[in-house]
Amino acid sequence: MDWQRHYLYELFELYPAGSDLRAWLRGELLELLEPDQRPAQDWIRRFRWSLLGVPKKNGKTQMLGWLALYFLLADGEPAAKIVCAAAGEQQADLVYSAAALCVELSRGNTDDEGADLGGSRAYRAGDTCLADLCVVKEDRITVPGSPGAMIVRVPASKNTSEGKNIHVLICDELHEWTEEKHEKVYTVLTNGFGARRQPLVIQITTAGDDKETIAGTQYDRGMMLEAGEIDDPRYHFRWYAPPDDCDWTDITNTRLANPSFDVTVRGEFFEDMLSKKAEHVYRRYFLNQWFTGQKRWMRPGLFEACGHDGLQLQDGDEIVLGFDGSFTNDSTFVVAERLRDHAQFVLGGWERPYDDWGRPDLSWRVPWGQVEDVLVEAFGRYSCKAFGADPYRWERLLQRLDQAREGIVEGMLGTIDMPPDTNVPLVIRWPTTSAPRMVAACKKLLDDVEDQAIAHDRDPRLLRHVANCTTKEDRFGPRIVKESSTSRRKIDAAVASLIAHDLATTPLDDEPEPDIFLLSS
Repeated sequence: MDWQRHYLYELFELYPAGSDLRAWLRGELLELLEPDQRPAQDWIRRFRWSLLGVPKKNGKTQMLGWLALYFLLADGEPAAKIVCAAAGEQQADLVYSAAALCVELSRGNTDDEGADLGGSRAYRAGDTCLADLCVVKEDRITVPGSPGAMIVRVPASKNTSEGKNIHVLICDELHEWTEEKHEKVYTVLTNGFGARRQPLVIQITTAGDDKETIAGTQYDRGMMLEAGEIDDPRYHFRWYAPPDDCDWTDITNTRLANPSFDVTVRGEFFEDMLSKKAEHVYRRYFLNQWFTGQKRWMRPGLFEACGHDGLQLQDGDEIVLGFDGSFTNDSTFVVAERLRDHAQFVLGGWERPYDDWGRPDLSWRVPWGQVEDVLVEAFGRYSCKAFGADPYRWERLLQRLDQAREGIVEGMLGTIDMPPDTNVPLVIRWPTTSAPRMVAACKKLLDDVEDQAIAHDRDPRLLRHVANCTTKEDRFGPRIVKESSTSRRKIDAAVASLIAHDLATTPLDDEPEPDIFLLSS
């Protein structure tokens, strides 16, 4: 039927809550259903994955109910199977019930011309209503005459057999999917699209308190997409939130995070919450900002404020290099700091890849050859005064550089292939396991960032790694660490930056005395 393609748009036009609400919802819909660049007769959606982050009470559950019905009836997919999933039964019921309510309300008086939510006009098109097309049952909505077409609800807290031949998967409040059983169900459901022409995964959530989750993985992917670190033209990402360093008490920032502000939720409610909720609670639930409970090293926006567009290293610039490397699990980065203006640049970075479910590629290894190529190029192009590196796992490389600096062409450890007359810098072993050295270097860099005495070229990888740094404080003082030893939120670029800045602000007449470690028997 001709009306089906435009059915959902009509619902947005007639929704009574106001133009502000339908504007943002309809905008998300138009973007989500954007076609791929193909001939009109071969119309297909561009996006196959989507993550929408928005605080509660902005009308997203009702939108999901409408979307479920649209994909069931109007998407042109034979036997369309729509799965409404959530972490628990109660939340899964909300989306399913929103779709069922639309069907039930369409049975109203056909003469009713009212546009209120209880009337029939918003659920009809001409002489046809949703109830003529759908049958609402206890656990599913079906389409008579279209075997296999249905909307089903799936709580991720239970095992499911609904993971086959899914057309559209709707995952509500993804931040609540935190348990192992949730991950298993998520994997089953997101693996069930192989036979579909234009499948779609729609994920909607409010910010959570643990980024080592499905929601955290998807959020990080979206942020990397926005920063240009990855290219995934089939992933749709939209996150409603003010800047991380915003004044959380300014109601203007609440308005930025809540597209239905003063429509579904009145401003007086938020003002009341501001006077009663702790900062981390308000930021998470009403500003849609992640709060992990860890103490961040730098406050939001501090390191970003040192960024400058157009910064570039020039051949012959005097620099020092900071290096923090791994072999399999973490990442490896080379960061240069120019001595004349303390501007930092990421010369190379290698990170273990993760899939869409946050699972690491266990076969991945740091490409040692590429790391050496970056170093050799830096030694040749710039006037490199020192190279500082944590020797753990990379002592062999450091010894080979020592040999090259001393003019040893061949040795038992092998040699690094580099052009003649390459200036090999002073090699400094900088153990990150030395708490006193880390504490001093962290304080030095933090102080200079506070004073904007350094600069950087806004490399998104460096910004991300600095933002990942949390603080550990003991008898030695505060220093940066990962959130946990198993965290996938790496900080290696930040550590390389730390080493580079320490070398750039320390006299380099000779390598400093090594740290002494006392081991008791």
